[in-house]
Amino acid sequence: MGCFWSDFRNECLVKELQRELNSDIVLFGINGFVYFGNLQAIHDNRIAILSPAVLSDSTAVEILTPGGARTTTSFLRVDLWTVAAKGTGIVADPLISSCTAVANSNILRGEADSLICLMKRMVGDSISLTILGGFTVNGILSSMCDDLAIITVDDIFLPGACDPITEATIRSVVVNLKTITAVGSSLLE
Repeated sequence: MGCFWSDFRNECLVKELQRELNSDIVLFGINGFVYFGNLQAIHDNRIAILSPAVLSDSTAVEILTPGGARTTTSFLRVDLWTVAAKGTGIVADPLISSCTAVANSNILRGEADSLICLMKRMVGDSISLTILGGFTVNGILSSMCDDLAIITVDDIFLPGACDPITEATIRSVVVNLKTITAVGSSLLE
């Protein structure tokens, strides 16, 4: 079965991002890439334009590949139809760890409707959510509306990194529900 970018288009996520103009954000792509920069504009309700983040440890937009390599560019345009989630409430550069490991981020896409129904009963619970791109988000499911889930972050595991991004650098994540692949309950320690 083929996959089309329009299958993951989420207008609610685009509206959510429009509220983040001139803010540092992290975008998690369904392809496993992570982008960290300052959201300057959204072109045609489809393209996010990023410049270097204010809280970045570098003077460029940072890109983390699915294999864990970190690269930079002075300016970046990201297709919002390929975004699985956004991280907000950035307190420090979340991509500073250079510790990487080989990871396999090939995830088969299943129907998410059943998972969404289950998640609606989990609002307020500690969950573990996997999304396209090979990302796992652990935290409290704060709310669900408009094809979006808002999670207060404990940890975000990236496909190529051995260290997770923690609540010390990203406070919350807004997930495109069209990109979820699994949901589980987490035990509080």
